[in-house]
Amino acid sequence: MYLIYNNDGSIRFAITSDYIMQGSNNVNHIDIAVDNRSVSTYTCDCLFTLPNSSTITLAGSVQNFAYSGINYSGYRIWLSSAVLAYAGTLHFNIRLYNSVGDILYTYQYSQTVNASSLSTDWEAPITQGQYNSFMALLTTYINAYDTHLIRKYATYAEAVADIDNLSLSQHVLVDSLGTYNVYYKSNATTLTLLNVPTNWTDIYDYIGITKQELTALGFNNLVEYIDSNDIQSISFSLLTGVLTATITLKSGLTKTDSIDLGSNFNTKQVQLEIDNAQNVNINHAQNTADTAQSTADTAVANAQTAQNTADEALALANTKNKSYSFLTYNDMKNALASAVSTIYHVGDNLYIEATESPDYWVSKVNVSPSGDYGYYEIKELEIDTAGFAKQVDLDTTNGNVATNTSDITYIQDNYATDLELATTNQNV
Repeated sequence: MYLIYNNDGSIRFAITSDYIMQGSNNVNHIDIAVDNRSVSTYTCDCLFTLPNSSTITLAGSVQNFAYSGINYSGYRIWLSSAVLAYAGTLHFNIRLYNSVGDILYTYQYSQTVNASSLSTDWEAPITQGQYNSFMALLTTYINAYDTHLIRKYATYAEAVADIDNLSLSQHVLVDSLGTYNVYYKSNATTLTLLNVPTNWTDIYDYIGITKQELTALGFNNLVEYIDSNDIQSISFSLLTGVLTATITLKSGLTKTDSIDLGSNFNTKQVQLEIDNAQNVNINHAQNTADTAQSTADTAVANAQTAQNTADEALALANTKNKSYSFLTYNDMKNALASAVSTIYHVGDNLYIEATESPDYWVSKVNVSPSGDYGYYEIKELEIDTAGFAKQVDLDTTNGNVATNTSDITYIQDNYATDLELATTNQNV
């Protein structure tokens, strides 16, 4: 909701059409500003009159926001769960004050707070706590076993134990001392590590770069580096008993190395005159040249293998959406707000480990930052609950629930072996 005044006190925008749900907390908010007026010269609050006639006053906090393509510096007032505790008509009285506390402007309007589903009558009532607990169990089950989500395991052993529930080539995350390794199901019984290169020795030997240096390059520069250092051609020359190999790189640079055949192969008696060539043990030189050629060929093959590995890694990095995990919603919000526009991409998943918060995905990357998430716009990950029972009768120790065995049996047969759903496999 937006309330924006012109500098003369007239209303520029008054947008008050949000859908408000009973009991929601800090979901809806009002952004308030006076055009071309510094927030240092005024403050604001809102007096809420609830459907039960009680009142709550909330002060605005300084907030930069954008509306209709224009950036404003003003105030934001969040609608807390206390304000939205009751369904019915909620009255707003927004008040702006000058620096000495006199009222500058006021704006009154009303909106409907829509009743939550828990406010309707149930055939067999359960407590709100029981309902929330049951929905949390269903969410945990869906997060763990819905194939469109990436599964997370605490150990590799746990991942292998669950391999029958994975589809072929499905990717999973396995915790490793606080970081996650990516595995994929390569066949019916094997999980293969995806994101750790295994041939760093060859890379170092043949393109002259360490693991740390290669990692620091990043994927965008990796292919360019390999191309510029890859071998383009190899040539040999034999002059007065010295064999010289010249390697020309794609970058145009050349590297040479020589072997004195007389010193290294005990052929000082070799005479290079053509008429005495039949007496020269030229086979040693030829074998050495063949060995050098073979070694060079192997270097070319290994360098090409390294380039192919890098190309595959680059393709994977450029074509796969990424997933990020945060402890709380605020951690995610702060990370997005402080990130530049190239860190996250449309389609990236944003998982919240706190069970009371939904997960999100990046729906849009803006040209300039605005709102709570900087450059980014996000949406909640939707969970398809079609097929689940809409009401479940549960036995409780205090006896206030009537047992409906058909509903419980349906859930047991279709979604779990019992109502104590496994929570070992957490979604990220």
